Amino acid sequence: QDGGGLPWFARARTAGCAPGGDGAAEELKIDSPAPGTVYLLPWGGPTPRQAVELRASLSGGGPGRRVGVVEFVVDGKVVAATAGPPYRVIVKVTRGDHELLARPADGLVRVASRPSRFSVR
Repeated sequence: QDGGGLPWFARARTAGCAPGGDGAAEELKIDSPAPGTVYLLPWGGPTPRQAVELRASLSGGGPGRRVGVVEFVVDGKVVAATAGPPYRVIVKVTRGDHELLARPADGLVRVASRPSRFSVR
């Protein structure tokens, strides 16, 4: 399942599903935070939060395709949306391990996207 809870099937494991066009699939790539990033918070105070910049870029695919608005999903919940490019927002997150996904707000637009994991300590 993807970050939105939708089941999906890998193209390579689905009969009759050929690669598209030039083979360069369009992908929303998470640029920040990089996978494995750890943010450190000062100790004390009521549930401190960390402001984190979320950035994604569109790569691959053919000319003329438009993603439009991108949603940033942290731990399965949409925390922000932005039109772009560049796709960039600043959000506050609490302590813990988090999974980030960038996806088109329009569910009819199909692009690849891989989750990224980061931590706030």
